[in-house]
Amino acid sequence: MNIGVLGSSHHQVLIKELDKVVITKQRITEFYQGIPSTAPIDEIILLMTCNRAEIYIAADDLDAAFSYLLSYWSTFKGLSDDQLQRIVTRQEGPQTMTHLFRVSSGVESMIVGENEILSQVKGAYQSAYEANATGAIFNKLFQLAVAVGKRVRTETQISKGAYSVGSIAIEAIREQVLDYFGCRIGILGAGVMGERALMRLERLGHPDLVMINRTPARAKALAEQYQVTSLALSDLDRHLHEFDILIAATSARTPILTLSQMADARPRLMVDLGVPRNIDPQIHQQLEVPIITVGDLKTIADRNIKTRKDELGQVEEILNEECQAFERWLNYKKQTCVLG
Repeated sequence: MNIGVLGSSHHQVLIKELDKVVITKQRITEFYQGIPSTAPIDEIILLMTCNRAEIYIAADDLDAAFSYLLSYWSTFKGLSDDQLQRIVTRQEGPQTMTHLFRVSSGVESMIVGENEILSQVKGAYQSAYEANATGAIFNKLFQLAVAVGKRVRTETQISKGAYSVGSIAIEAIREQVLDYFGCRIGILGAGVMGERALMRLERLGHPDLVMINRTPARAKALAEQYQVTSLALSDLDRHLHEFDILIAATSARTPILTLSQMADARPRLMVDLGVPRNIDPQIHQQLEVPIITVGDLKTIADRNIKTRKDELGQVEEILNEECQAFERWLNYKKQTCVLG
């Protein structure tokens, strides 16, 4: 059995290119279910985040597996194989485990050392496991990836001062809107990123926050937890004109804030943390409303990063040790299968 990964991230392409290939949370189960038992892939896990679109595979014949995956993925997203190939790259063998461990450790994150990616790796594995898409190889590999991520954060200072994307977005707001404390801020999306943004604003003592979500009960629960106001997404249009700043962090497939909705609304700033985009770029182009995107946050993320980068040598030592241990286990597994 061999392992590989096909994918891309903010390191290789612009976020707008990543948008084209990312598989949203709502469609991940559909993706798994669409793979027939006759496909040349034994195990598969999708890792989709705001900065990353990767699919890990285990197969006896990696060339056949990659060929099938490329065709299936492009068809699933309505792209040609050539369009997908221009965005994603292929890694296999030891490179795969090294890459995954670097991802789970936060080394490959836009914000080096951030913690959110660890829960995303764990969630990706859990979704695949529940879809019966994993087996012995990926059960071992991804459980180890989570353990490695925890070990790196415990034994080094890689996460010291590292904030989530949602928290970095708040820093961007504070820089662009100096009197943001007097603004009404709406946060669309009650997922991890939306909650992180809400938590950061609440800890700063912001007095006028509104949690907005498609599911009113979820919005209300978070609002009560952080003692802010809640609003159902279905009611947003009637209240858009009340907001000075809007933060969108949902897993919607298409923009949830469009140009046609903005007839009476002129927010001072919008922040789009969605992949694909949650906010129609036409709002900026036609109405000149500033929109901060995930790609714009890198400048802020790179500040005060020296301490965390100084830890990379120790991190690499841990990763090499863990990769060698997994490779020994994998070789033993292969020998056992041959002997059996």
